[in-house]
Amino acid sequence: MENKKTPNGHEMLQAYKKYLTLLVLFIYAVVCICAFNAIKMGVGLIAQMFENMIVHFTMFSSYLLPLICFGFFFFDGFVKPNRKITKIIYTIVVAGLAIYNIVGLAINFDVFMANNQAGFYVNLQTFGISFPIDALIINIFILLLQSFNIYLLVKPGAKYAYIKDAFCSYGFFKFNIFESIIVAILGVLTSIFIGDFFNGLNTLENASIDGKYVFLLIFILVIPLMNFVYFLTKPQSRNLQEKNKVILYGVNIGVNILLVTLFISFVFTYEDFVADIGRNLFPVDYTLSIPFGPYILLIIAIISIVYGTIHLIKSLIKMKTNAE
Repeated sequence: MENKKTPNGHEMLQAYKKYLTLLVLFIYAVVCICAFNAIKMGVGLIAQMFENMIVHFTMFSSYLLPLICFGFFFFDGFVKPNRKITKIIYTIVVAGLAIYNIVGLAINFDVFMANNQAGFYVNLQTFGISFPIDALIINIFILLLQSFNIYLLVKPGAKYAYIKDAFCSYGFFKFNIFESIIVAILGVLTSIFIGDFFNGLNTLENASIDGKYVFLLIFILVIPLMNFVYFLTKPQSRNLQEKNKVILYGVNIGVNILLVTLFISFVFTYEDFVADIGRNLFPVDYTLSIPFGPYILLIIAIISIVYGTIHLIKSLIKMKTNAE
C-alpha cells in the first residue's frame, strides 16, 4: 500500500497562496482605515498647537504604524528584498515606537477610556472595538511581528522562515528610485482616501438626501485607487500587445476625464456642493479650512491623464509603424 506524503507547513501555505493574497488585501483594508485615523489625529495635533504632545502623539503613532509596516512589507515582499542593515534599522525603530505606544496607552488608559465614554473618539473609524482598545491590540500585534522579524534576522534559515516567504512574490513589480518615490507617495494618499471611503459608508444615508453623495464616494475611491494600480503595474512595461495597451490607456484616461468633468460641473452648478454633502468625507479640510482633499484628487487625475496620453500616443505610433 502506497504511503502518502504528509505536506509540510511550507507546502500547505503554497497550496493556499490565493487565500494569502486575499488575507493581504484584507490587511490592507484595515491599514487604510488606520491611515485615515492617523491623518485625522495628525491634523488634530496641529490644530491644537501640539498641546499635550505625548498623549496625542501616542494616538497618531498607533494608527500610523500599520501604514509604515505595510509599506515596508510590500516593498520587501513584492518588489525586492531589503538589505539586512535596512531590515535591522526598520525593526528597531518600529519595535521602539510600538513599545512607546503601548506604554503611553497604559499610562493614560483611564484618560483615554473616559474620553471614549464621553464620545470624543466617535469620528474615528473602528474595527468593532474603539480607541484605545483597538490601538493597544494593533501595537501588541506589530510588536509580535517585529519579534518574529528579529528571530529571522538572527536565524535566517529558521524553521518557520517559510511563513514569511509564503507572502513574498518578486518580479511582478519593478521600479527605479524615482518611480519608487512616486508609488510611495501615491500609495500613502490612496490608503488615506480608501479609509475615507470606508468612513463615508457610515453615513450612506446621506445619499437619500442628495444623490451626489454617492458620486463623491465613487470619486474619492476610484481616482486614487485606479491611478495607483495604473502606476503600480506600469502597463507600458508589460509584455502586452500595443492594441491592449491602447485599451488600458483609453479606459484610464476616459474614467479620469469623466469623473473630473462631473466633479467640476457639480462644483460650478451647485453652490457649496462639497461643503453641503462632503463634510464627512473631507473632515481634514474643514479642520484646516483648506480643501486639500479635492485638490489632491484633481492633481492625481490630471497627472494621470497627461501621463496616460503620452503613453497612448506612443502605443498608437508603434501600432501604425508595425502596420506599415
